[in-house]
Amino acid sequence: MDKVKIGAQFVWTHRFWFSIGMVALLAIITYPSGSARLLRAAEAQKKKLEGVYKDVSGFKSGVHPNPKTIAAAGTKNEEITGDVEEMWTKLYNEQQKLMIWPARIQQRFQERPFGADLSEDLGRYLIIYKDNFIDHVADIWDMLEPLRFNEEGEVIGKVDSPGEVISRAFWSRNPKSMEAWLAQEELWIQLAIVKVIREVNKNATGWKDAAVRELEYVGIGYDGIDSKSAVTKGDIQLQSKLELPENPNSGMPGDEGGMVNYGGRSTGGKVRGWGARPSNRGNQNIDPERYLEMNEQFRTVPVSVSMLVDQRKIPEILAALANADFHFHINQVSVGVRAEPVETPQALLEIRQVGESGVRDDAAFNSVRLQVWGVMRFYEMPPKMKEAYDAKANPQKSLEQQDQ
Repeated sequence: MDKVKIGAQFVWTHRFWFSIGMVALLAIITYPSGSARLLRAAEAQKKKLEGVYKDVSGFKSGVHPNPKTIAAAGTKNEEITGDVEEMWTKLYNEQQKLMIWPARIQQRFQERPFGADLSEDLGRYLIIYKDNFIDHVADIWDMLEPLRFNEEGEVIGKVDSPGEVISRAFWSRNPKSMEAWLAQEELWIQLAIVKVIREVNKNATGWKDAAVRELEYVGIGYDGIDSKSAVTKGDIQLQSKLELPENPNSGMPGDEGGMVNYGGRSTGGKVRGWGARPSNRGNQNIDPERYLEMNEQFRTVPVSVSMLVDQRKIPEILAALANADFHFHINQVSVGVRAEPVETPQALLEIRQVGESGVRDDAAFNSVRLQVWGVMRFYEMPPKMKEAYDAKANPQKSLEQQDQ
């Protein structure tokens, strides 16, 4: 027992040296496993760096930027620019076929770039445009196949729509060039919608089985902005290609008589969906502030349309609108739910009384209001085509530029 005490006392007395020995022993024991982990981590990091180097080395070039590489980059840029201009020209040529004018001036005006001067011969052709404007609008309205009476007193047509739904411009004087362009652009937009309606109604025999039964309005510019964009983008300020004098009293004629529609009847009442904000339409009732975006290649116009449709045909109608002229991009759709069936057009008294048959068979029950908002895109004339047009339109000016 005494020996144990003596040994313990010895260990306690020399505990410092014993501790150093134990630490050294532990270090010898644990070093191989610890160093192995470090080696594995180092090897993994090395492989990772080698992989990154290998990936980057593919971009390494022995040639530093110099005239040779700059020339190659320039050639590539020219190829890309050429591809863009080729597609741009193709799109513009297709669009140009849709840019119709009254027949008497169609050939003279169709090949001109948007905004070009139309006032040659002391404005003779602008006067022709004004004099033929009403008939031109009437031709577009007739494409809807609107409801009317024929000579025998029978109801013909498919769409219950007043004539003033097609155009808002009217002329209190001879139009200026840009006013004519803006008025015609509105007609191109409305014509695109009319062509869609005509297409989806092509197999209908009348109002009862038509996909679109009423065209209520076509909104352009501020009247075409959808609520989603208005909320998410805040106060949207559209752009203009010219400024017209403000005239707050120059809106579409209202309840007192209204304008004359193109079926030969007077239509009173205000057009729904128009005049939702203070207008800058001027005396010709044309608002130049209609462009959401304008650049060298194209301009975009907000467009909305409200229709009374057969709810069973809504997918077909939306597909047709998405493929309308001028690349109509749909942003928002609203389908109205009716608590009661709509009234049938007054002219169609031979149709069964509303609600007489079931929902599936009664045209008055399956009619709903469809509202669509989107933007249409108009391409500007490509630079080379514009240069050729300018040279042809102003040969003297072109020669002077060449001399310089």
